Amino acid sequence: MGEDATLETDEPASHAVIRVVAAYTNRPPIDLKPLHDVIDVDALDALVSHAGDCVVRFRYEGLRVVVTGDGIAVTGE
Repeated sequence: MGEDATLETDEPASHAVIRVVAAYTNRPPIDLKPLHDVIDVDALDALVSHAGDCVVRFRYEGLRVVVTGDGIAVTGE
């Protein structure tokens, strides 16, 4: 089972990733590893906001994260 979320209006994709992973792991965002240690957050935000049909996949906090122009999906191993 995973956690899915749509991107909120004007919400950077990087913020949404942190929000969704925190909800999935039931941890406060402050307890998560800094996202910028895993991916270039400025590039992620720019890519998702300007190329709506893109797909970005990466691992964060031991989870698989998929970011599209429409939303975010997080799944465990």
